[in-house]
This record gives sequence, C-alpha cells and structure tokens, in this order.
Amino acid sequence: FNEFVRHVRQAKFENINRGIELAVEFLKPQLPDKVSLITDLDGNLPSTYCDLGKLNDTFLTLIDYSIKLIDNGEITISTSSNDMEFIVVRISNSQQIISEDEKERIMNPFLCVKGEIAEKSVRLALCKSIIEGHGGSLTVKNDMSNSGSVFIIKIPILIQEKI
Repeated sequence: FNEFVRHVRQAKFENINRGIELAVEFLKPQLPDKVSLITDLDGNLPSTYCDLGKLNDTFLTLIDYSIKLIDNGEITISTSSNDMEFIVVRISNSQQIISEDEKERIMNPFLCVKGEIAEKSVRLALCKSIIEGHGGSLTVKNDMSNSGSVFIIKIPILIQEKI
C-alpha cells in the first residue's frame, strides 16, 4: 500500500463516476454527428482512494481513442462494482474491431512505427501505467456482440478501513 501512496500523490476518496462524467462533458461537443455517447454509470458505485485527475486523463484518452475508431455508431461507457473488490469501467464502441496484432501494439510504443499510431500508442501506454499505478489493469478486447472493441479498466476498491 505504501508503494501505491508514493505513486498516487494527489489521491483521496473519490467516486470514479465523477471523472467519467467530466470526460464525457468535455468530449461531447467534439463528437461527430453520427456518433453518440452513452453512459451507464452505477449509481451505487463506492468511492475509492485514487488520483481522480490522473484517472480523468485516462478516461479522456480512452474515450477519445474510441471515438476516433468509428465513423458512426455508439460509444458506451459503463461502471460497475459487482464483487466489491474492483470497480470496472468499460469503454466500448459499436463499430471497430481491433486486430490481435494491433491490440498487442497499441499499448506498447516500442512496437509501433513513427507517426500517428506511435503517438496513440504512447498515450495508451501512459493510460495503462496510470491504471497499474492504482493497482489495477487495462485491457482491450473485441466484443463480438456489437462488432466493436472494448477497453476494460479494473481499479481496486480501497475503503477507509484498509488505509
């Protein structure tokens, strides 16, 4: 836990939904006409000890990346905490499947070539680092039910008794 506190210097008890709402509010005016942004945020999501500023940067990056993957369709952002051990954030799109090769490369800037893909890869690698700094994980998977891809963020729920 002390390692966590050193990495997350601006940490306090926060509701992650607040960071997602701020990111969505910022990005909505930039949405293409044929793309809609849908939120399904768990109203009973517990607060956790985190650096909401860093997580907000991560949410902005992942939502923006998802928006740029599609020409039309939906970006859905949901939160849940069904096991009370982790908060799960899912950011999915309804149009673009990411190839296995690209899934491996997009969060590893050392596997990318120069240019826009490498820049995105660096940003996604930073997102992964921020999430891992919170003791969590960031993965990307394809969601065949809606022919799209989904970023899955898992962040541990740290309650006051654990501190």
